[in-house]
Amino acid sequence: MSRQLGTGSSVQGSYTYSKCIDLVSGDNTSDFASLLEKFYYDPYDMRGSRGLCNMNIRNRLALNASYALPFRNLQGIGKVLLDGWSISGIFQVSDGAPFTPKITFPRSNNKLGATTGNYRAERPDYAPGVTSARILGGPDEYYDRSAYVLQPEGFIGQVGRNTIEGPGLATVDLSIVRSIPLPKEGMTIQFRSEFFNLFNRVNFGLPTPEIFTNTSGAPNRTAGTILNTSTESRQIQFALKLLF
Repeated sequence: MSRQLGTGSSVQGSYTYSKCIDLVSGDNTSDFASLLEKFYYDPYDMRGSRGLCNMNIRNRLALNASYALPFRNLQGIGKVLLDGWSISGIFQVSDGAPFTPKITFPRSNNKLGATTGNYRAERPDYAPGVTSARILGGPDEYYDRSAYVLQPEGFIGQVGRNTIEGPGLATVDLSIVRSIPLPKEGMTIQFRSEFFNLFNRVNFGLPTPEIFTNTSGAPNRTAGTILNTSTESRQIQFALKLLF
């Protein structure tokens, strides 16, 4: 959706609701060289690998707007100070991407990918009475690690692929621009001040997915811990451009 509000002013928005399901996904092009070895959990039960795509973002809203300040035909000091200013901004909010809880050693004795390791495909069981992920939301323990237990040795874990949805994202970017026509026809000098992540919101990255790292059955202490962010902190930059 887009709408013109007047000379030099407009607003545009889009909303996407989607659901992507597949058997294997690659996060980048290098993953496609060995998808079978890296991602298929059990080649004899293909539906066991069926789940949300790695890049699935269920809800996403994006809005952008620009507004030319209505100071026209000014004279004297008013023209010097106020003429040629415009403001524009981008707002976006979205759900997070899914990820899979993992075991980092070959608990099931599955020999698929034995030469390169099949550890990325190993998944645990749910604890008794638990049927889905428990999202706590904090950076110290985003999901409840006690909701998972180590399955019996030699068995494939019951937890599905990409069953935990990661943190969402929300950000606002703003720019303030002034364009000043130069005496020479067709030339304009433009001053720009740009603010990225204007409100300095912390957008968390994906939590640590490795729940079990040894055969003791005790959850990894860092499982569910968020160690990075998906966006930078607030950044401000200024620029001077000559347009001709």
